[in-house]
Amino acid sequence: MAARVASTLIKPLVAKLFVREENGADLVSKPIRVSKLVSWHGQKRTLDERDVRKISEKLISRTLAANPYEPAVHDGDRIAVVDALTKTLLSLGDLEMEDVQAVHLGHVELARKLSRAADDSTRNMSADATNLYRSLVDVCCLHILQFFTQRSSFIPATLITQTRMIDETMRRMEVLTARLPAPRSQDADFEQRYLEHLGLKYGKLAIFGLDLSAPGQARWPLDTAYLSLELSAQNRDGGVSATHRFRVEGALTGKHRVVLRGPAGSGKTTLAQWLAVSAAQNDFDDELAFLRGRVPFILPLRSLAQESTLPTAHKFLAMAGSMLDGAQPQGWADRVLHSGRGIILVDGIDEISESKRLLTKRWLTELTETYPRTFFLVTTRPSAVPIGWAADLGFVEFDLLPLNQRDVDKFVNRWHDAALSTLGTSRSALRWSSTGQPCTSPCGASQTCTSSPPIP
Repeated sequence: MAARVASTLIKPLVAKLFVREENGADLVSKPIRVSKLVSWHGQKRTLDERDVRKISEKLISRTLAANPYEPAVHDGDRIAVVDALTKTLLSLGDLEMEDVQAVHLGHVELARKLSRAADDSTRNMSADATNLYRSLVDVCCLHILQFFTQRSSFIPATLITQTRMIDETMRRMEVLTARLPAPRSQDADFEQRYLEHLGLKYGKLAIFGLDLSAPGQARWPLDTAYLSLELSAQNRDGGVSATHRFRVEGALTGKHRVVLRGPAGSGKTTLAQWLAVSAAQNDFDDELAFLRGRVPFILPLRSLAQESTLPTAHKFLAMAGSMLDGAQPQGWADRVLHSGRGIILVDGIDEISESKRLLTKRWLTELTETYPRTFFLVTTRPSAVPIGWAADLGFVEFDLLPLNQRDVDKFVNRWHDAALSTLGTSRSALRWSSTGQPCTSPCGASQTCTSSPPIP
């Protein structure tokens, strides 16, 4: 529907979403982050959320007026489309990519990426309302990309970026080629088997708090359960920086040694599992492309509570309780890590005694010295170790931030959908009571779901 609206009706409204380019602006040699171009961020902000909603309403009104013979959209659905389109446009401010990257992505993929912000709002829309929403997002993204390409800074930045992309592609090809084990080797055969095993072992999570007669069924795919959390970098004085908030993927970009701090139930272990499964399936987005082709090892420290020593590489699978421990070729784990193809995920510094944490620090020191090209992620509760605990080893620290309301709503909806699919019924067949209690962590959100049972 929206594709048949004249550009003269849509283009001026889309342009209002972005800051004006000042006359005489110098040509810059690097791309600009999309979040810095929107009109409701930064020092030059001219819009707020209400203004973006008004723009959404005008886009919808002009589209409907230009298509009088299309199926009517009722008032309730129209409000839902306004809500969804507003959320979608506002998510431009959260987009962690540059204008050149967005253009390279194309308007269809950009529309798909932005639409994720409105997943909850579109869930119960009618078919006609959904078609209207999707068409509007599609045509808006087309005009957004056109806006980017017409900025004076875009062409020089694009030429430089294309050159860098070619160089980076060549470098990645060389790195991936170097990481591939010799074909038909014993290592290669076992590695494929191990990665498939990881995907099965960690690819599903239990639906927390769901009481079923067959509890083994209360599991949902990790790619559905996983919610990209927000992190914040530590200030030098140990405080949380309000100006450096990142989604996990953006925070980890280019980092090789990370300490992740967060309270119980904040999602630390789930994040470690997501990294392991994404590596096993070679399914990282471009932000984490440097982790593609790597082999993950999850090391849960709770399993060593009674051990007096910490394991060397050939005992990593035993530490993780892997059924393939006895099948690995001799020296395989060491060869993987020595080649720079490893990911070591040390989960739960807080789950070992205080006396053993010093031993763990020494063990971590030896690992980083022995395998300097390996990616390390260490998780802990904030109270377990002091800030800067592993800074001398080159680790950077991030804090898991509380869930915002949008993420809480998204998590709760996913929990309910997973629960309903397990129970073999539909969302329309049941309604859910509400406790009204706030929650700021995945675990807290699960408990909220548990305490608001389905009502026939």
